[in-house]
Amino acid sequence: MRSQKNLSVENFIEGFKNQEIIIPEYQRNYVWGDEDDFKEADSDSFQPIEGNPQLSDLIHTILCDDPMPSFLYEKKVVDGKVVLEVMDGQQRGKSMYFFVEKKAFYLNDETESVDFNLFPKVPQTLIGVEEYLDESGEVKTKEVIKIGGLTFEQLPVEMQKAILRYEIQGQMLDEGPDGINKKRRTRVFDRYNRGMQLTEDERFKSDSEKVGLFIDKLMNMPFLHGGLVNVAKAKANRQVNFGMVMQMLYLLHLNQPADIGSKAYKAFGYKYVESGLPEQLENKAIAVVDYLGKAFTEKEKFLVKTHIPIMALLATKAISEGIDANKFASIMYRFYTEDQHKDEWRLLISGRDRSYASASTAKNSEKIQVQTRLMILSNYFSLACQNEVVTYLPPSERKRIEKEAKRAEKERLKKEQEQSKNQTNEESPLSVSPSPLDLDRDIVHKLPDKNGQQNTSEEDGDIGGTQSNLVDENVSQNVSWILHTSVDDVNYKGALERLTDDEIVYCLKKETRTSSLKKLKSQAKKRGLATE
Repeated sequence: MRSQKNLSVENFIEGFKNQEIIIPEYQRNYVWGDEDDFKEADSDSFQPIEGNPQLSDLIHTILCDDPMPSFLYEKKVVDGKVVLEVMDGQQRGKSMYFFVEKKAFYLNDETESVDFNLFPKVPQTLIGVEEYLDESGEVKTKEVIKIGGLTFEQLPVEMQKAILRYEIQGQMLDEGPDGINKKRRTRVFDRYNRGMQLTEDERFKSDSEKVGLFIDKLMNMPFLHGGLVNVAKAKANRQVNFGMVMQMLYLLHLNQPADIGSKAYKAFGYKYVESGLPEQLENKAIAVVDYLGKAFTEKEKFLVKTHIPIMALLATKAISEGIDANKFASIMYRFYTEDQHKDEWRLLISGRDRSYASASTAKNSEKIQVQTRLMILSNYFSLACQNEVVTYLPPSERKRIEKEAKRAEKERLKKEQEQSKNQTNEESPLSVSPSPLDLDRDIVHKLPDKNGQQNTSEEDGDIGGTQSNLVDENVSQNVSWILHTSVDDVNYKGALERLTDDEIVYCLKKETRTSSLKKLKSQAKKRGLATE
């Protein structure tokens, strides 16, 4: 029996909170946002997330009192309690709950403004002006209420009340405590969702409630729920993983290669629609998924739908032989990243030379392709288990080690360059102009006189009556440096200032270069030394 069932947003949210309105397990996942993020809204540190266009459009529709598609409910008894199962409308229903009750998201900045005339008492800070074209094509302006960037609590009170009292149109199917029969439910559910066509897996899940519930249990375990499997986000939300898990269950059930196409695994699944999967198979599957979750704690590129059912079947062998999960992960990592393309890992099956890679492409769910992948991987695994296996490291740890190695190599090269430079300076001290700071002032040597002859005179030189106490044999290397270095050298000025008065007088006597003499005379004048 079908009847009208209209509820206000407030009543719907209250029913949802009290589990009087529920989302059945056969429904597709929530796709208007990341439900896991929204579930964190109860924590004190949670910050509202920007809503996507669908979320914002929904709230705008309600504020403008525009109609939305009706909801569809099925009335039934669950655990002795009368409930309404949402057959259609879960995306909108959950979104209203997350916005109003959880305060989990705010309206994005692109949210369309609301006509000011609908809520004329809103604060002036929310009122803006927008241009529009009237019927004659003339540009005019109107006052609007800008709601982009606001959470439910930040909306004016009259807007909050308008949302809560908005009436959701709906229809209810009521055929007694057990609900409608599965065939009718699938038909109605399918036709209501023609706008977003149900996948074959979703239809199967709606038919096979017990099998579907167990698969949901597996998909909530860390390995399948933690984002480790490489599936596009949009596809993951449409239950693509459901098919992969069914393939895995089918292989675990048979314990041997088989055709794992959708037709085959559904035929297997439909056998257990009423009774549910055998307990032994469920326990086996839980153990395998738990083992894979211990082996892999971070996403790897090879953790894809094509490989996981095969890997799961091989994991049963590893578990029975007591192979550590890390060792299993190390072998899988080595195979999929280094060895699967090597010639030795090929097989001659049905008269054809086959490789793991070729069996992973087109029609990879066919029995011969599954058999090829499983045999090659099993052979590799058995041989690898006999040898010492390097400890498996997850991607983040490998990245950290690689980063440290690069840093160490950089430091090593820098040290080598510094050592090479120091060695060059030690071997060729005069190849570049040395800094006076590095010169030993106690080293003495003879300097040539102006005529290029070695000066052996023991007489003190004098300039303008100022007598030098230095003789050629006793001049410091600092003096030598001044007499042989250009005034353009960056160290010249400092070296000149460090000369003693006697050294200045000596250099004035010996220097022949005009620019150097000029600098020396300037320095002598500063010290009150006679230069004439």
